Amino acid sequence: MNAAESLPAPQRLERLLQLWRDEHAELIRSIREITLWLGEVAVLPDSPYAELTERLTEFRLRMSRHFEREDVLGADMREVYGCVEAEANARRAEADHHHLVNRLDALIAKLTAPQPDFDSFQDAVQQVSLFVDAVEQHEEEESQGLQWLSSPNPESRPAGEF
Repeated sequence: MNAAESLPAPQRLERLLQLWRDEHAELIRSIREITLWLGEVAVLPDSPYAELTERLTEFRLRMSRHFEREDVLGADMREVYGCVEAEANARRAEADHHHLVNRLDALIAKLTAPQPDFDSFQDAVQQVSLFVDAVEQHEEEESQGLQWLSSPNPESRPAGEF
């Protein structure tokens, strides 16, 4: 049993929410790094497909780890919080995580093809930017769901109520 598991439910929930906030901040930093870099290379005369692939592969690893930790936190939150809303948030997040990882894998596959499957490097940057926007939107939606859960008096329904 870890230290958080021995805490009373409200304190354990606050600890889980703080862990999620820390995870969220780390992923947002990674997204900002990629966004800034994309802005720099989008105007280059060269087409650094290899570097884009490398950065996306590193981001995929960070994002996958983040999602794995979030999925564990989501399960813990469902256990501690035990309401329909926590269940729904966790299920939606898990489905989004799967979709986003698959979408990134498809982008990486297109970039590593013998002839990258894009009209131009700028097209590749645009598609990566759209993906990054989707990850940011996902994180914002998760944040909004967790704001509700962390409110002082959320009116929740037991998880068995559907």
